[in-house]
Parts: sequence; structure tokens; C-alpha cells
Amino acid sequence: MARRRNLTGPDLHRATALRAEGMPASWIAEDLDCRRESLFRSGVTADPTLATEWRHVWAQIRSSPELLALHTAFQPAEQYRV
Repeated sequence: MARRRNLTGPDLHRATALRAEGMPASWIAEDLDCRRESLFRSGVTADPTLATEWRHVWAQIRSSPELLALHTAFQPAEQYRV
């Protein structure tokens, strides 16, 4: 089960760096074994430009059955998306 926690030290630095690269929060949460909510509570935010790009890419993924199937196969488990 993903833990609810405040990120500090190396975990906070890693989360901040990955988020700055545009990685979705749920994927970072899976990597750090915490809830997505933990990232936000710890102050990890996305660059608005990257967030806009991700929304555009996500629309393309949803409209392609092949890409959506791949995304679903590799997406983090539900416990990391809270």
C-alpha cells in the first residue's frame, strides 16, 4: 500500500527533478512508494508549460487504442494515483 507521507531529503529532490522533467505525479509516486497527494503536500509542483504539454499528449493517447492500451499496461497502480 502506498504510504501517505511528507517527502524530505533525497526523495523530495528526486520528486522535484522528475516533476520538472514533466513526469506525471502518479508515476513519481509509484517510484517513491507514496501517494500522489504526498507530492503535492510536500510542495512538488509541475511547470505549467509541461503540464499543458502533458494534457495535449494525454488527449492523443486517449484517442489511439494502441497507445491507450500501452499506457494502461504501464500506468501506476491505483494506490499511487490517490
